[in-house]
Amino acid sequence: GIEKPRVAPLHENDGAEHPALPANTPFALLGASSVTWRETKPQGPDPFNQPLVGYRWLHQGTDTALYEDDDIFALRLLAFDQDTDLSMSHGYYPEYWSYGRQRTRILGEIPLRREQDPADTSFLVKIPADTPFTFQALDEAGRTLFASQTWHSLRPGEMRTCGGCHAHSLDPVPFEETLAGAASYAPVDLARSTPWLEIDEASGRSRFVQRPERSVSVEYLRDVRPILREKCAPCHNPDPPAPLDFERVKRLRFDADPELFYHGWRKWPGTYFRLARDSASLFGIPAVNPYMGWFLPQATRYVRPFQSRQSLLAWKLYGERLDGRTNAERPTEAVPGDAVTLPPGTNWRSVDLDYGGPPMPPHWPAVEELSEAERLTIVRWIDLGMPIHLRPQHPDHGRGYFADDLRPVLSLAPSVGAARKGPVSEISVGAYDLESGLRRHSLSVTLDVAVGGVAPGENLAQGHVIRNGEIRSIALPAPIDLARRRATLTVRVTDRAGHVSELVRSYRR
Repeated sequence: GIEKPRVAPLHENDGAEHPALPANTPFALLGASSVTWRETKPQGPDPFNQPLVGYRWLHQGTDTALYEDDDIFALRLLAFDQDTDLSMSHGYYPEYWSYGRQRTRILGEIPLRREQDPADTSFLVKIPADTPFTFQALDEAGRTLFASQTWHSLRPGEMRTCGGCHAHSLDPVPFEETLAGAASYAPVDLARSTPWLEIDEASGRSRFVQRPERSVSVEYLRDVRPILREKCAPCHNPDPPAPLDFERVKRLRFDADPELFYHGWRKWPGTYFRLARDSASLFGIPAVNPYMGWFLPQATRYVRPFQSRQSLLAWKLYGERLDGRTNAERPTEAVPGDAVTLPPGTNWRSVDLDYGGPPMPPHWPAVEELSEAERLTIVRWIDLGMPIHLRPQHPDHGRGYFADDLRPVLSLAPSVGAARKGPVSEISVGAYDLESGLRRHSLSVTLDVAVGGVAPGENLAQGHVIRNGEIRSIALPAPIDLARRRATLTVRVTDRAGHVSELVRSYRR
């Protein structure tokens, strides 16, 4: 019986939303009253290496293992750098790979357990507006427990909170009754620096430090391969080869520089391909199924994208099975890769991997154990989709993993509604860039009508410097009724990578 939907009022970025969001800010606030108040719970058994069931596991994320709510310790906020249509530039393919097909940046990792109330898992963070983001819940070791299944974004000056996590039929927990919802609570700023979970090497306890970067990412060649070469290659590539040589086929070695080989139309480092891309078991133990290959959610024998707790590689790093299950819950072949050694009557769809921790043979050289930081680096890499930059000779190339392809965030006042109230004497601009930062002298503010003797199209912000994340007020040479004059205002700003954001606003009664 409703003729048409209710028209929601336009959001005014006027500083009334929250004290941490001043008028015309380029930032937004994101919060939740609880990440444990939800209806979705991890269940088992999950689909393991079966055709046609893996899309949501690969691209969307979900609960990654069996766990209890008490295991949820921290939250990781992720931003996504966009990919410009490459057919419109210099080539058709990005020069990086990840299982999410995205350049992912960590905005921050924040605690969800507090001494004053460990059961309160509320949070409130300040993030860049107009920037795609998602989040992952972490255990105390920094490994992903579950991930949001969608991207989100917020408008400048917007504050969005929820009363639970997929608690669709539950009464929401009032945000204002939580620790993060208290008036005295200061939101965690994820736009200026990056809170970072690390493990104390001596005590093994988790702690949070502040990194000065606006965002951080983890990539194979820069961050993971040096760890493999220093800590893994001495045992996996001894001379003569040891039984556990990852790369014995084709002699692909951790410590070899000329380790690139072609597969499809890409040229891959051999160790990366073996760990992250060898779904067809070209170089190792095959999957036990009629197709002899690995189906999603397994990428290879060693890893599941975004799911370190269900990746054999992570089990090896920590010396234990991490998915909340035991070897006895599902059948496994006695001889890895040999289907004949499965228990009689076993359906291959019910088979999974076992974890075993055999002692190292005494003839293997002594190798220094991985540090907690090194373990967590590899875990983050898995949980980000195992990204790799495919042209290491061009680390900042425009199509590589570390390339900046995000446009600056831009906000402008007055709004159309505010301008209708009468003449204005200043223009306010808020701007922020997550990746390379703003060019300080790039601000341009122009009107298509004359104002105070300044001709149309002349830059009213000439000589003004705008710093990253700043709100800059530009005094007009004379008050002007923008709505009555039917004026159009154009604001432009450029980041250090050369990307331009332009906002054109027409004021008409």
